[in-house]
Amino acid sequence: MAAKRAREDEVQSGGATADGEQSKKKPRHGFKVGPDNLPDGTWRRKVIKIKENLIVQAKVKKQYAKVKASLEKQQQEQQEQAKASETAPPPPPPTTNDASTAAETAPHPESAPQIHPARQAMLDDPNAPTQQLPPPRAARIVGPPAASANATTPLSNQGNPNATTPLAPTQEDEYRNAMDLKRSKTVRNREKAQRRPGYFDKQLAEAEAKKAELDARLAEVARREAEKTKRIADREKYRKAMAKARLPGRDGKRKVGREGNLLLDKVKRIVGA
Repeated sequence: MAAKRAREDEVQSGGATADGEQSKKKPRHGFKVGPDNLPDGTWRRKVIKIKENLIVQAKVKKQYAKVKASLEKQQQEQQEQAKASETAPPPPPPTTNDASTAAETAPHPESAPQIHPARQAMLDDPNAPTQQLPPPRAARIVGPPAASANATTPLSNQGNPNATTPLAPTQEDEYRNAMDLKRSKTVRNREKAQRRPGYFDKQLAEAEAKKAELDARLAEVARREAEKTKRIADREKYRKAMAKARLPGRDGKRKVGREGNLLLDKVKRIVGA
């Protein structure tokens, strides 16, 4: 048996509810930049880059808003704590029990870090003379100081004032040795630089040869151009002279003498005389 046909109001109400559900479940596609049907090329890559930059900027703004909100919250909490501390009553004085507890919890002096005896003596008596340390080796060889007057001598020669014994190396000797070593290094480096082989001598020679060849080729081209220009000028001069010589004179006859001279010059040029 076939089902009964639904009424029109039911159909309309059911359709309305279906449309409402569809409108609620409408998917979100995000924002769009540029048209969707761009071919793969420069414009499409540019649109994609713009969209990525916008996304990054939005994320940065969101993170900045979070950080700003957290800082404002911290500042507000600090202000509230300051107000509470100002309005709070002062703490009561410590009693005997509290004093005993604080003494028990205080660190024992033996457990404290030990101080060096020299530092302890300096703290006890600041005006006491301190032991002066010898200058470092680098400071001793910077400049040639005066020779030490109290040079050490062996015990065996202390009774003999006329005995000549080699003295210990003083600061002046160390300075001289250091300067000699520096000079020798400088001389070695200079000799090494002078002995350095020419790594590009062959390439430089080839470049010079190519340059000379190019200059010769350009000179030859210039010479040929000059000869060509001269030949063209001579030919044009001969043509004009021949045209003038072939003109008839007053009597209506050709100027054979002038034309003959031009022909003779032409023959000489051809023969090479």
